Amino acid sequence: SFTLSRLKRNGFRFTKFNTPFLTELESLMGGKPVYNANRDYFTFQSKGGGCFPLVDISDGFHNLCVLYLALHGGSVNVGTDLLLQNIEGSMSPVLISKYLAILGKLSAAGVRIFASTNSYFVLKNLYLIAQKTQKSVMVYQLGDARYSDFDMLGGMCDTSIIDESIRLYDGCVTHSPQHIKVRISRLGN
Repeated sequence: SFTLSRLKRNGFRFTKFNTPFLTELESLMGGKPVYNANRDYFTFQSKGGGCFPLVDISDGFHNLCVLYLALHGGSVNVGTDLLLQNIEGSMSPVLISKYLAILGKLSAAGVRIFASTNSYFVLKNLYLIAQKTQKSVMVYQLGDARYSDFDMLGGMCDTSIIDESIRLYDGCVTHSPQHIKVRISRLGN
């Protein structure tokens, strides 16, 4: 399993498997996490020269850095199970899309990925990945005391995340000089 103490003890291991993913993550982040042995903690070193303790960066960048360190330390290989919580944490939709593209490539290379999300952007990207690769992407949902699963290869799943996204998207605001009129409509009406 991946632990920071193991990484500090064993150092970094480059393999043919993880090198392309490390390059993509570095490009996506605009830098990389670096271990500072003098202070015994990790920092994020940007390509522009900035250096920040990992505890001071956003959750989204923190998630990217942890994946980078796990790949860099040789903890992620074919057959590895990755468990990712709140995969979209503090990331822009563009960053989410690029991150999921990397995770899709990891999955195609033989890494099983289990992730939790509350994001429409993540679900839509998973759907697009399934359609592009023609591979199953399973979505599991626990809600209203019932369990359901759905293969995104068969189409977009029906979840409360999608329902709420549609409800918000359908909310139209029109401005007039005297008042603001809000109109809520459903698709197709």
